[in-house]
Amino acid sequence: MNGASGGSASGLSPEPSPPRRAVRWTGIAAALCAAAILFSGLSRGIPRAYDLPDHLGYAYQALQAFERGDFYPRWLASLNDGFGEGTFIFYPPVLHFTAAALAALVGGDVLTGLYLTLLLFAIVGGLGVFRFVSRVAGPTAGVLACLIFALTPYRVFEMYDSGLYSAFAAGCLAPWALLALSRIAEEDEATSRRERLRRIAVWAIVFAAIALTNMPSAVLWAYLIGIWAVVELVMGRGWRPAARIAAGGAWGCLIAGVYLLPAVIEMRAVDVPLETVYRSNFLFQAGGSWMSPGLKSVFDRMGLFPSLALILSLGILALARSWGRFSDARGRVFLRLTSTLGLAALFLATPVSLWAWRFLPQLSRVDMPWRLLEPLGLATACAVGAAAWALASARGRAPFAKTRARAFFVCLAAVWIFFDVAVSDANGHMPPQAARAAIPTYARKEVFFLLKGARRAAEMAAEPPVVCDPSCRIQILDWSPTRREILVASPQPTRIALRTYYFPGWQASRRGEEPASLSVRAEPGTGRIQFDLPPGENRVVARFGTTPPRVVGGTVSLLAAGAWLAAMAATRRLRVISDLI
Repeated sequence: MNGASGGSASGLSPEPSPPRRAVRWTGIAAALCAAAILFSGLSRGIPRAYDLPDHLGYAYQALQAFERGDFYPRWLASLNDGFGEGTFIFYPPVLHFTAAALAALVGGDVLTGLYLTLLLFAIVGGLGVFRFVSRVAGPTAGVLACLIFALTPYRVFEMYDSGLYSAFAAGCLAPWALLALSRIAEEDEATSRRERLRRIAVWAIVFAAIALTNMPSAVLWAYLIGIWAVVELVMGRGWRPAARIAAGGAWGCLIAGVYLLPAVIEMRAVDVPLETVYRSNFLFQAGGSWMSPGLKSVFDRMGLFPSLALILSLGILALARSWGRFSDARGRVFLRLTSTLGLAALFLATPVSLWAWRFLPQLSRVDMPWRLLEPLGLATACAVGAAAWALASARGRAPFAKTRARAFFVCLAAVWIFFDVAVSDANGHMPPQAARAAIPTYARKEVFFLLKGARRAAEMAAEPPVVCDPSCRIQILDWSPTRREILVASPQPTRIALRTYYFPGWQASRRGEEPASLSVRAEPGTGRIQFDLPPGENRVVARFGTTPPRVVGGTVSLLAAGAWLAAMAATRRLRVISDLI
């Protein structure tokens, strides 16, 4: 394995390279240990994380859909007190579909399925950090980086306080993106065309996975990687690496087209008022924040600790570079990638970047600049791991500076761990039985993607399943999650409203001797499904189906995924994961 010889290749140390298998098992052990430490707080109960009810409610209904044979459910019927929502039109599906699948394997226990999913992502993320760092600075640095990544305050905050579990999962995929990107940037004239195609394909599939897991993370990583690509261009690497990175990113978007295309096109149907929220969510913001002083202090400290560690580590790495360390292409790419991503994330998380949030496309829809704590923490973990090992390996050089740096790291680590413990206990915990009992209630809560012009479900709690105007006789024959069948008898034309929000995809037809499709629309002022019926007895079936953007998006994904498989087959390297680790 390339990473087994990363230490000597980068001029860091003459120590012998351990066998490839030993390095691989070291990485797996480090990832398992780091994940176990991060999840140890679950021994005190299920964290009362802010978004936990949403995730459990989504996964619960995804599991119900799987049991009905619907393996890409976009409509969640129980949400909004039974008015429903097209959640998975707009929300990336990977976390909740995986949780639902694992829940099915453990007897339908959605709570266990969700946390097994998060544990799996945490292990994958730790292994990715180990692999990215160890190939440059050796296994010891990789282990240290893996542990630091798990204990980054913001990741503890995601797990125990905010419940931003989709962002957490996407952050676990990001180290693999760094690994794929660094390999593209390391290419030279000796790199074969087949190998270049393989590296682009690996980057494409990782970016697709990030987009299908958390879209705000994908937007932020796209900007950060774009900044790094410009740095590579300025540093004289030429336009070809940047072009390959752009091609891989575009390919990844096509692979994720089954989600991305409908989400972008159909977003116009919903109201998501987030475009100006970012202005009150910067780190180290002097004024104008919505946060209380205590909460703002927590966020600022979550940014301060990794920022200090990153800046010191980059200084150490620059010093090591002057000693001849990181002198080969791999080492130089590692330094540029880590420093650029970390410093760019820090810049965009602070108010000095307000102009960028105002003018860069889609950035304002990310809505929370402090989301950049995730890439900042990853860059910090990688830089600290490499810097600490560089200090340990630089025998006889700058002893006074080394002593002071080590003392600083030890003090920072002590404060860091104490802060992590405080963050993990901030919201308290509840027994698993209480969380499981609340899941059906969570599945009915009001959520995020409210139809434009619709009234909140809480304001229509007393509305019956079917309303007709003028009055008529109604019999409900079927009221399943994506299907409503009713029998309506009226001596005159009547207008029907169902206790279901209209979203693109709802269709209705009249059964009988003269079947006919009905014009379905959103009722003005409420957003309920509405259609007109002629006089007489009418048997009506309303279904939630597909739309042209969803059909096109699914087709694009199939074609792009087929091209990906063909590319990997052409490179004779189908065992991608084995090759990466």
